[in-house]
Amino acid sequence: MVVTYKELQDKSMRNSIRVMFSRASVMAREDSGFKRFAPDSRNLHEDSLMPDSRDMSPQDRTFLYIQPEPEPGQIGTAGFDLRIGRLIAKSDVVMERVTKQDLLEMPHTVLEPGQEYVLKNNEDGGRIYYMISFEKIGLSSDLEILVDSKSTTGRVGCMSHGVGRTEEGELITALQPFAFPLKVTCGKTRLSQTAVRYKGTPYMTNEEILESEEVRFGGDGTSLQGSLNPKGLLIQFNTQRVYRAKQNDRPINMDAEGTLNWEDYFELIEGNSQLVLDKKTLYLLGSLGAIDLGEVCGLLSREQEVMTGTGAWGHFAGILQPFFRGGITMEFYSHSKRRLSRGDKAGIVIFDKIQGVINRPENYGGSYQDQRPPLLPKMFRKE
Repeated sequence: MVVTYKELQDKSMRNSIRVMFSRASVMAREDSGFKRFAPDSRNLHEDSLMPDSRDMSPQDRTFLYIQPEPEPGQIGTAGFDLRIGRLIAKSDVVMERVTKQDLLEMPHTVLEPGQEYVLKNNEDGGRIYYMISFEKIGLSSDLEILVDSKSTTGRVGCMSHGVGRTEEGELITALQPFAFPLKVTCGKTRLSQTAVRYKGTPYMTNEEILESEEVRFGGDGTSLQGSLNPKGLLIQFNTQRVYRAKQNDRPINMDAEGTLNWEDYFELIEGNSQLVLDKKTLYLLGSLGAIDLGEVCGLLSREQEVMTGTGAWGHFAGILQPFFRGGITMEFYSHSKRRLSRGDKAGIVIFDKIQGVINRPENYGGSYQDQRPPLLPKMFRKE
C-alpha cells in the first residue's frame, strides 16, 4: 500500500513528529525534540538525529524526513524524485547491494553542487554508475521506498534502481545507460523516482481493481477485464509507430526541456504490424490501449516470462503515478536480434492502494499526461 506525502505529514503532526525539510544541519535540531535514531527505526542514518519513537505505540511510529528541502515539483502524490548527489562511482559489475565503502573503493568522483558530470553509455551494459542521492532520507520501520527510473530517464535508455544507503541517510542508486551518454548536474538532475509504501502490505487483487473503479483501461481492442490475468494488467506492444535510437556520442543534457533536435538521436518507423529489431538498440514503442488512473499507483513489473527467450526488456521505467492518463511508452532493448509483432506481451502492471486523503487535481498533468505513445523524452523539440 502506497502512502501519500500528505498522510505522512498528518501522521507526523499527530505524533508530534514532523516530516522534516531543512537546509540546516540535522544535528542542530536536538534541542527542538529530534533525538538520535531510535533502535526500532529503519537504520538509514545511525549518527543523525531522528524522532524518538521508543515511547510510541507501533501504529504511531510512522515518520519520514528528507533533508535538504526538496525543490518545487520534486514531491509527488505517491513519492518523490532523487537528485544526483556528491559522490559517483563507476564499475563494470552489477551489484545488488552496495555500501558507501564500496563506492570509495571504486574509481569515483566527488562533486560540488552545480558541477556537471557525464555518464557514458555502453551497449552491453558494461558501464554502471553507483551514486548517492543529494537528499538524506530517514523513515520508520513500517515504511519502504521503491526506486525506479523516471520516465524521461527510461526513454533515453538508462535503467535505475536502488542498491543501498549510506550511514548518513543518502540512498544509493545504480544507473546503467545503454543508448546515449547523459549529462547530469549535482544537486539538480533527477534521474530516479520513488514510491513510499507500507512495508509488507499486499498489492491489489483483480477483484479489488475492478470493484474500486480507480483503474480504467481500453482502446485498440483491449479492455480492463480482458487484460487482467493472475499477475496483473497485461500490457501489449503497438508496433504501428516506433522510434529507433541512432548512434550519437553527444551527451544529452538531462535538465533540458524542448530544446534538442530529436532527429539527431532517433529515427521514426511507421506503419508496420511486425518488426525485426536490431540487437543492442533502444526502441520506443507504444502500448495497445490507454490507462486512466484514479487514486491508485501502478507498478510496471519486469516479468521474465513476458518476453519469449531471454535477454530482452520491455521497459526501463516502471512507476505510474496516481491520476496518470494516456497510453504507455515502452522502452525495448534486446541483446539478440528479435521479431516483434503487434499484440506481443510487453509487461504486467500491478496496482497499489493509496493510504491517505487525496484531493484530485482539476488540471493534473505531467510531461507525458494524455500522451499518444510512443512519446519522445521531454528534452526534445516536438515533431
